[in-house]
Amino acid sequence: MDIDQKFKYADERDKCYGLAGIAISLNVWDGHQAIRQITIDGPESISFAPEAEVYTNPRMSAKIVWNDQLRQYQLLMGMALSNLMSRAIVLRHKQIGSDLRDRFFAIADADGQAYCALEHDETEMIFNKTYQYLNSLYSNSQVINAVRQFAETLQSRRTMSAAEVEEELARCLRH
Repeated sequence: MDIDQKFKYADERDKCYGLAGIAISLNVWDGHQAIRQITIDGPESISFAPEAEVYTNPRMSAKIVWNDQLRQYQLLMGMALSNLMSRAIVLRHKQIGSDLRDRFFAIADADGQAYCALEHDETEMIFNKTYQYLNSLYSNSQVINAVRQFAETLQSRRTMSAAEVEEELARCLRH
């Protein structure tokens, strides 16, 4: 997904909340094992394990390949939306404005068409479902507290391994 100026991190704290949102979303969609490391000190904030990559086999049916691409697209959309919502709702105590939501959807729509050959209404359905789910998730006080705790831990540690991310998420979501 292309990065728009409105989506860039304002500062280190903003980045920590965004990365906490990504970690939470991966945990929600059972993708947390895909993380190799999270850091706030490098250009690559999250590095993924090689197993997280989408590999195609010429023997796989087109339907299997497409379903895997669609799953990956939905996960990426969820990670990016969760990043935005964590920063807006938890850090700034605001909902995502309609302008930002529309800009994000335009990017998601273009990517859905490019990567999965989705029609506009198909992308809109996936986007709305993901948006509504995450919006309700970020209305939960336990999730809000977990994001805050995770962001603070990340800011103090600066870098966390996959095992540390998983352990910290488990700790934060228990409280």
